[in-house]
Amino acid sequence: MSRLYLDTAASGTDANLAAALTMVPVDHIVYGGDAGVPCSDDRTLSANITALRKSSIITSAQAELIGRRALELFPAIARRSADRVAGL
Repeated sequence: MSRLYLDTAASGTDANLAAALTMVPVDHIVYGGDAGVPCSDDRTLSANITALRKSSIITSAQAELIGRRALELFPAIARRSADRVAGL
């Protein structure tokens, strides 16, 4: 299981992170907010990000890496995102 990647999927609480970290290393956790589903909105996405940043079981640097991990896993998306930002 340690080769799998898990996402936070709007559940980035310490209890859920602790469970995830029993299965995979922190570098295999990816931010996921379930954006676009009825149970997720700006408030729940913001709360999830805040929970990750305030976690007592991962460092703030690890939380930031979790937020960027998808860009490492999917470099084409990272390039498209950079192109859009540069075009603003």
